[in-house]
Amino acid sequence: MNKNTTIAIFAIVISAFGIITATSIMGSEDSFAQKDCPQHGCKGDKGYYTTSGHHHCFEGSHGCERSYH
Repeated sequence: MNKNTTIAIFAIVISAFGIITATSIMGSEDSFAQKDCPQHGCKGDKGYYTTSGHHHCFEGSHGCERSYH
């Protein structure tokens, strides 16, 4: 194989991997996909905040904790 053929094969493999990854991410039953969002968008579950920054987040997402204040 010459250099151009090798590069083309790697490009096809990387593209296929990217398509498979994107399809699985979009098809996953993520908590974000299951939320009914109000007219102005989703901000998170009531009482759940990120560990840093204290922004609203969705229960079960990484770095999201229940606040008991």
